[in-house]
Amino acid sequence: MNFIKNIPVYIISADLLASVFFNIKDALLPTATPLPSDQLPVSPEFAFGWIQVGINGVMVLLILWAMWALLRLKKYGDAGETLAMTLPRAFASLIVLAFSVPATWLWFNALWDLLIHQRQTISFTSLRYLIVAGCLPYLLWLFLSVWYRQHRLRHQKQSALFSVQTKVPENFHSPD
Repeated sequence: MNFIKNIPVYIISADLLASVFFNIKDALLPTATPLPSDQLPVSPEFAFGWIQVGINGVMVLLILWAMWALLRLKKYGDAGETLAMTLPRAFASLIVLAFSVPATWLWFNALWDLLIHQRQTISFTSLRYLIVAGCLPYLLWLFLSVWYRQHRLRHQKQSALFSVQTKVPENFHSPD
């Protein structure tokens, strides 16, 4: 059942991996510039293409790691575990926020333009980008639900071993 609930995360992950694949393909098959007379692709565009592949690959790995960490936080929170906000968890949360908040803001602006100004700013020409853009606000909702669950678990009252209104059980031994 968790797989179905997290389909937007898997769609975003697949799109990120596809973009890395297309960047690698474009770097391996540079069609923009013709090869030099000696047929060696040593032009700066070839080198800069691989820099873009490297940077894009690292960015995708960071975002995938952050989404995976957020899904793990959700899993532990659903099981009732209170987790400390460690530095990696904080970085994962910030990465997910940096990735999802602008998309959510742009969706609200697009809806505002559509409802108030009767201007359609959403393009339906590229279905892939529209689907991924529609999934990005789910990451913000996922982050907020994880944060709320952890906040609620931290402030939840712990049940006592025995009731205050009854006498102490005879088999209870004090540590003194």
